[in-house]
Amino acid sequence: RAAATNGLLKAAEDQFVLARNKNPYSTALPSDGVTNQKHSGRCWMFAGLNVLRFELMHKWNISDFEFSENYLLFWEKMEKANTYLEYVLDTLDETTDSRIFQYINAGPIEDGNWWQGFANLVSKYGLMPKSAYPESENSRHTSDFIQYTNSKLREFAIEMRTAHAAGESIEQIRERKDEYMKLVYRMCCIALGEPPRSFDFFAR
Repeated sequence: RAAATNGLLKAAEDQFVLARNKNPYSTALPSDGVTNQKHSGRCWMFAGLNVLRFELMHKWNISDFEFSENYLLFWEKMEKANTYLEYVLDTLDETTDSRIFQYINAGPIEDGNWWQGFANLVSKYGLMPKSAYPESENSRHTSDFIQYTNSKLREFAIEMRTAHAAGESIEQIRERKDEYMKLVYRMCCIALGEPPRSFDFFAR
């Protein structure tokens, strides 16, 4: 009854264990509140942006600022889609039941990344304030957007492999890939909004 009413994890919680595992610390970094990744796998992105956010707030002496997580999400999905299609080009001669081909098809643009991925995105695309490019419903809840984009990317992979089997050259298939990326860009714009090319920023 306890598990059914409160959930398994809450029912299994041991208050005495929690009491013994305190994590005291002596350094607190002031901030203007907690940022919320909602139902998305962007913990790595929020962590990186919050580090930079603290530095900027300290440098500019402002107490209310947040970078646009949606902006980095847009370009992360574009980069992952491009990487996936490049992997497809590299594995045109692999059988569809090969371990390599199955691995690259497991989740072309799934959420998740690491520090170097974050650093690469920031270095390539820069950052912008959340006020210039706010969250969308699909950045807060990424599962549907990822599902449909993954399905489309796998469809592109089938077309590329079929063209290769029919004798198309790598150059011709790469032209297909360029057209596919234009469609991915449009899908990202529909789901997340098109990133602004410029913006005005005001801070108090």
